[in-house]
Amino acid sequence: MLGLVQLSGDPVNLIEEGLDLAVRIADLKDSSLIARKLSPIRTQLCASPDYLKKHGTPKSLNDLKHHQLLHYNLSNASTWKLMDKLGKQHFIHVKAKIMANNASHS
Repeated sequence: MLGLVQLSGDPVNLIEEGLDLAVRIADLKDSSLIARKLSPIRTQLCASPDYLKKHGTPKSLNDLKHHQLLHYNLSNASTWKLMDKLGKQHFIHVKAKIMANNASHS
């Protein structure tokens, strides 16, 4: 039997699409489905050496407000939740120059 893997960022109805399994980076919205956490998803804040040379390295979370940001976001929220080295959460309002809602490509 030949298996099929369908890659999509779009929400799908597993029954209607004839799918046995979906791997999602999202909260489970349909309570009739069974979900298992596979792994935590972590994102990373980073910049190229050229960008930092041109615009300077942020020294604090507040400094991010003055930088050009690419924001990966599925919920269209404009607040980032960042964690410091001690595990304390910080929330910062961002003004992204570019926003992406899907990291996959064709």
